[in-house]
Amino acid sequence: MYLADFQPDDHFPAVLAALGVSGDDILVVIRPHAPEALYHRGVANQLLSEALEKFAAVPGCKIILLPRKPYQGEELQREHPHANIIIPDCVLDGANLIAAADLVISGGGTMNREAAALGVPVATIFAGKTAAIDEYLISENRMMRIDSSADLDRITLKKKPARDPRRNNAIRRQVANLILEA
Repeated sequence: MYLADFQPDDHFPAVLAALGVSGDDILVVIRPHAPEALYHRGVANQLLSEALEKFAAVPGCKIILLPRKPYQGEELQREHPHANIIIPDCVLDGANLIAAADLVISGGGTMNREAAALGVPVATIFAGKTAAIDEYLISENRMMRIDSSADLDRITLKKKPARDPRRNNAIRRQVANLILEA
């Protein structure tokens, strides 16, 4: 609902440029799983490491990695010391980052669903039980599921086509009416 009328900020490319990402780069945004979450406790997500290595090897690809905790970022940086994997030291506007991305991969849910709403190619590496909304997005081909190395190999990195967000500018009014009717 909050992205129904989203328009990217014309100044956001300058934010990306300051991080070393040009408009010609293929931008992959990766958000790891939440290591302390109950659904991930004790589950090593090897697909995250595979994705980082696979995409870091693609010429012209820049990865913005958004760790959930400082120690997670430090560990991932040690394991994947590639110059094209960028861990920002400042907060980035999430909607603008997603809109600028050519691919979003997350071990969580919110960022993936936002990417699907904005028409950005998105894949989930979530290791827990898949939420019903994600099953729906996968069935609609608006989200990919990565359960194996073979799934990862099927992803071809490329610049995304022009944005095709799922727009419904009347959604706020519709939701308010549903609430008021109850």
